[in-house]
Amino acid sequence: MKLIRYIVWVCFLLFFFSCENDSEPKNELNTNQFNISLDTNELLAMNGSELSVLVCGNCHFYPEPGLLEKRVWEKVFNQMGLRLGIDVKANLMKLYGSKTTEELALLASGNIYPLNPLIPKEAWEKIREYYNDNAQNDISITPLVFDTFDSLHYESFPIAKPKALPPFVTMIKQEPKSGDIYYGTASNWLFKYNYSEKGYDSIAVESPPTDIRFSENGSFHLLNIGIMNPSDLPRGKVDFYPNGFEEKTNKNLISKLHRPVNFEFADLNDDDMEDIIICEFGFNLGKFTWFEQKKDGQYLEHVISNLPGAIKSFVEDFNDDGMLDIIVLKAQGKEGIYGFINNGNGDFELKPLLKFLPVYGVSHMEMVDFNQDGHKDFLIANGDNADYSYSFKNFHGVRIYLNDGDYNFKEAYFQPLYGATMAKPIDFDQDGDLDIAVNCFFPDYEQTPNNNFVFLENKGNLNFKPFTFSESKKGRWLTMEIADLEKDGQPEILLGSFIYAPTPVPKDLKNSWEKSGPEVMVLRYKK
Repeated sequence: MKLIRYIVWVCFLLFFFSCENDSEPKNELNTNQFNISLDTNELLAMNGSELSVLVCGNCHFYPEPGLLEKRVWEKVFNQMGLRLGIDVKANLMKLYGSKTTEELALLASGNIYPLNPLIPKEAWEKIREYYNDNAQNDISITPLVFDTFDSLHYESFPIAKPKALPPFVTMIKQEPKSGDIYYGTASNWLFKYNYSEKGYDSIAVESPPTDIRFSENGSFHLLNIGIMNPSDLPRGKVDFYPNGFEEKTNKNLISKLHRPVNFEFADLNDDDMEDIIICEFGFNLGKFTWFEQKKDGQYLEHVISNLPGAIKSFVEDFNDDGMLDIIVLKAQGKEGIYGFINNGNGDFELKPLLKFLPVYGVSHMEMVDFNQDGHKDFLIANGDNADYSYSFKNFHGVRIYLNDGDYNFKEAYFQPLYGATMAKPIDFDQDGDLDIAVNCFFPDYEQTPNNNFVFLENKGNLNFKPFTFSESKKGRWLTMEIADLEKDGQPEILLGSFIYAPTPVPKDLKNSWEKSGPEVMVLRYKK
């Protein structure tokens, strides 16, 4: 009976994979098609180094063997081989056995794990051998030990929990008019906290919130991820709350999104209707889309990129032609920062701005003028470590890329920080220049647990001194917001804790998070 079910199931897969989409791509971010024109004999005549550049550079930017240790590359290659169709048929149960019919169809449409090898297995083994021969057995990791910020010059305190639940904060934002703090959790709640009255209100939502957009009349749009854990099922959505927390009723505007994490609002086609730009980060599948608002209130989808990994976007008229353009950070596959220049009529032209290696783990971007030359620069955090290459990496950290005025960017600052997740500009010490607040979701919790939050104090000329705080290890900070709780012009740092992740944490530290860790912690400077 099991054999019959297995045969039927394999035939089902073969049917779906026979219906793959062969449409031609418009740009490098609009296809995951593997494109090598050489035949088998030509490939087998190449050595491992040549093959690695050709094959590995086809799907993402080429990583040198020396970036990771041999043991880590082995884990990476086990996954990458499947992406090339190597031994997929022998691993069908492992790859698809737990998938629903809907997931099978989605994965087949994306040709994620081709049933037939895209290159000869002998060529793949040459690549593996080349990396194994040229990677190091051990990479020396630089200890990152920072001074602790003087406790006389800051205060920290938690925002009291509204419910007896473990900390799983997925989003935190301040509503600018009221000053209220809104934060979402993986337990499917949206909380509103009034700082002056120390009061809470809450709304039960269908899935964890990842972004929110406020309007002056008290209404708000809420972005829900759908499924928090990696998944290809499109369950994310945009809901509109026309009366905010007054009535707590919502109207669904957009659904069937692939794990969306960020949205922006702008009139992209100059029709006096506000459109929505959405980063559908996804998993194996995802998109970067804009939804055109029609006169009847419906939204029409336009796909800018049909690949996963979009995580943060900005909308401005970057080339001063009167039309709004888009800049997006892509944190998967061909990781990088890309401009999409608006040519009118819904047509966007791709302009690559910065490209990152796949092991860099970019996870956040801000646009701010650090050198006061009138041009916005990029502030980047790259320390995502929740993938197949988990290890402390000397190239993880915070970077500033300066804009020359013509949207050419050059790295001008780098601070190594293991697991850097978000980096935000803030004049924390109120001395007139921009400091940087950094939360690190994947620091070395064994040796330096306080490095999960680091403050970079601006000393001038793009020199920054890193500090930790003695309270930093009280949570595992996934999200961060710069707020003004007392409306006095002095900013505070809000840190949201999410205590689960598939990376090592000392048991006593994890237990303390579960039992007494705050959901949200506030850091405020004291002169």
